[in-house]
Amino acid sequence: MRTILLVAAVLFAAIQTGFCQENPSDKAPLRNESFKKFQWGLQTGAGIAHINARKLSSFKDNVEPLLSFSGNIYLAYHPTRHFSISAEPGFIRKGSTYKITALDPPQPARTVQWQLNYLDLPVLAHFYSRCKWSAYAGPAFCVLVNTNIPFDDSFLNKTDLSGLIGITYTLTPHFDIGLRYGHGLTSIGTITVTNENGIGIQDFKEYNQYGQLLLRYRI
Repeated sequence: MRTILLVAAVLFAAIQTGFCQENPSDKAPLRNESFKKFQWGLQTGAGIAHINARKLSSFKDNVEPLLSFSGNIYLAYHPTRHFSISAEPGFIRKGSTYKITALDPPQPARTVQWQLNYLDLPVLAHFYSRCKWSAYAGPAFCVLVNTNIPFDDSFLNKTDLSGLIGITYTLTPHFDIGLRYGHGLTSIGTITVTNENGIGIQDFKEYNQYGQLLLRYRI
């Protein structure tokens, strides 16, 4: 997580000091023209989601990404031209694709999608550069609505807290495009590793991760 934050900070600093200076025509007129204290709009995103069990390599070998998508309302307050705070209530799908092998009786491996559908509320701080780029970070609070897990899902936590970082580029006075990464700060559940006799020997926590390409329409 610290590596991702460092990369995002370096990228934003490079945009600030390099790209904007070399392209004066790309400075902030689009954002300045559309600047309002209060803004709202709609946004949608699509990308990949993944569930990670830290320190459990055998789990990682049997997990693949799942298609993730989201839809949100964008509500923002701009106290200045270079800073804003937004709340983005909406919906998001997280989860993973698992490779499952039945041992008794032996069966070929098959893949199963675990789809976790959440009500989503990111609360983000946005920092605007001198051009059309911006960066943001903040928490996202989620409540589990339903899953498609074909067995008892009581092991899943009903809430999920993630940390988000991202960058956004202003295409027009009303449209933004961006990239976002979300990393679970609280676990979604616990995996119990068993021995050959079916006795639990160690517990590992699972965490959501996802990355998305976003499109936002500001009204």
